Amino acid sequence: MSLSNENTQQFENALMKLIEKEDRKDRFAQPWKNSDVVLVVEDKELHVHSITLSMVSPVFEAMFNGNFKEAQTKRVVLEGKPYDTFLYMLRMVYPFEDIFLEDEILYCERCSDKIGQQKDYTKAQRFVTRMKVFFKSLQELYSLTNEYLIDTITKKINEELSRQSKQMYNSSHALHLLETAELIESEDLKTACLDYIKQYLRTTSDMKSLLEGRNISLKTQIKMKGQLFDYLVDRLAHSSNGNANNRLYKNELKQLGEEFLSLALKEEN
Repeated sequence: MSLSNENTQQFENALMKLIEKEDRKDRFAQPWKNSDVVLVVEDKELHVHSITLSMVSPVFEAMFNGNFKEAQTKRVVLEGKPYDTFLYMLRMVYPFEDIFLEDEILYCERCSDKIGQQKDYTKAQRFVTRMKVFFKSLQELYSLTNEYLIDTITKKINEELSRQSKQMYNSSHALHLLETAELIESEDLKTACLDYIKQYLRTTSDMKSLLEGRNISLKTQIKMKGQLFDYLVDRLAHSSNGNANNRLYKNELKQLGEEFLSLALKEEN
């Protein structure tokens, strides 16, 4: 059976995308285009160009052109760096691809395949897992670009976080953004996240559920408890004395007060 011109073109386009994808993946795996430095991350070699990295990072510039041993050996072992995120950072530095953070999955393909092959995963579970890994990798990327002072990428990350802060769609998304805001020390992003999250704060149980497994600072937890306190006081003021809701709000306020006291003691220690 012969292929139509349209089908042939579609096949060729798909093939080119596959080739480009493999090329991106293997580009740094061996010497190429007069690369003159080898970075070793998680025991894997990345062949790069000192001039390219020096142009975007004063840290790399000092490393390659100063009195450090790396300037002589041209082989640098980078301990404690995540390989996949570091590779992604290199792809953003080099001018071959126009990478947009919102369009790109910031985790390795083997992770993506593993998630996709879990038969007991629902579509929602896969989405939540992908979002969790995305933000973990985004935080790793920010830490790397902050360490190497690559301002161009840091700016892109901040722009993407600002975009997402205007389109939060559930508490999980907002909490991932909040954790990231704490890492990058963005008060504006924290405020936006807290303003969105407060709609989910109705009881102390809600608070515990939202914070479970999260890396949220004590200061921010106190702000969230303050939001819950304001809600409960408002509800109490609008409920009749002696009814079930009135008693519920009073009990919640009592429990919240005990938690405030516990947090205050933690802060003192």
